[in-house]
Amino acid sequence: MTSSRRDIISGSLFLAVSLIIWFSSYGIKQSRFVDVDPSFMPKLISLLLGVVSVFIIYQGIKNKEESKAANAGKIVKKEKSLLAGTVLIIVIYMALLETVGFLIMTVLCLFAQFQLFKPKKGRGLIMYSVTALIVASSVYFSFQKFLSVILPPGILG
Repeated sequence: MTSSRRDIISGSLFLAVSLIIWFSSYGIKQSRFVDVDPSFMPKLISLLLGVVSVFIIYQGIKNKEESKAANAGKIVKKEKSLLAGTVLIIVIYMALLETVGFLIMTVLCLFAQFQLFKPKKGRGLIMYSVTALIVASSVYFSFQKFLSVILPPGILG
């Protein structure tokens, strides 16, 4: 299967998932105690996923030409290992999120993703650690303070 065909198929699947999330978010009960409607984040995420999906479909249609067979085999093998690693990281993240907590697990998850996708001659561990800590902390405090969303505290309690 060519990369352009894969892009079209995966973009279409993600577009369908974004539509399912969008329409499912209307079933979320509204709360009187928070300023932001609980369906806000699912709608925002589904909107962003839909935009990215349309872009992927567009790129797949635009790049219909075939790539070289020798390079395609190497790329597909690497993509499969990256996908398997990402799925494993996400499964571990979801399994430990409640007990360990959002902040710690998000830092570890981001750091693991950075390590998985880093180029062979990439930046060091310190930069990835600091970036993961800043992103996770920013998301945590934004949700806690601005959106009044309680995230799993875990062992930090």
